[in-house]
Amino acid sequence: MRFFTPHDGAVLAKARGLLKPGSKMAPALKPADELSISLVGVRSTKTLAGVRTAHAHGPWRDDLSWLALVWFMTESAYIGSGSPQSNEHVYQLIANLLRTQPNADEVYGAAAVFAIRLLSLHGLMADLEHSIVDHGVIPSGEPAFLLPSGEGLIGLAAYNAQYARGRAGLLRLPSERLARWRLLQRGPLLEYAKAGADRNDAAILCTILARHLANLGNHPIETMKFLKKQWQLPSMAELMREEG
Repeated sequence: MRFFTPHDGAVLAKARGLLKPGSKMAPALKPADELSISLVGVRSTKTLAGVRTAHAHGPWRDDLSWLALVWFMTESAYIGSGSPQSNEHVYQLIANLLRTQPNADEVYGAAAVFAIRLLSLHGLMADLEHSIVDHGVIPSGEPAFLLPSGEGLIGLAAYNAQYARGRAGLLRLPSERLARWRLLQRGPLLEYAKAGADRNDAAILCTILARHLANLGNHPIETMKFLKKQWQLPSMAELMREEG
């Protein structure tokens, strides 16, 4: 069994007898729930000795689209496991989101704010205020262009000066999208629905997060594939064509 804990982060534990009929622990091991677990053994060979539900989040299991996001958030946390302080922040981020019950169209906002906040916690979120080329402020109301790596934005002035003849794989972010991202990054976490994030916001930000974490942990984020399929998320190439 794989767990993500607020102190140790990624924890791998043996779960003897879990698949046997009458297992007392199996009924408590439900995706999306916050658990209280007890482990025995040395660090490298932990064994699950007990488990109980601390906070149940049943609504997140009722819809496969929501559950796909739970799996993505959990694996992202697991692969990006770090220091105890970092793990605590990541755990609280996920727990706070799971304690909300978004409407169907708000689940994209939950994914977008998760991606932005987790990227920020790892120091991987692009600067949404300044152009990475000339370090100038990107004015409110102007579009920006996202680097293929997702590591920075290029303002309109720098784009016109250096890239206007060929976009070189840059994704155009309309001013409205950039404003939503800024709100998701700076606003109260649990007010993410007010930003009105859409499917494309979730597609871009979750793709960037998955790429960074795959490089950080030297392991692909497998649940990103399922999230894309379940939500029918466009690829970056499709988004580039769509944003024109």
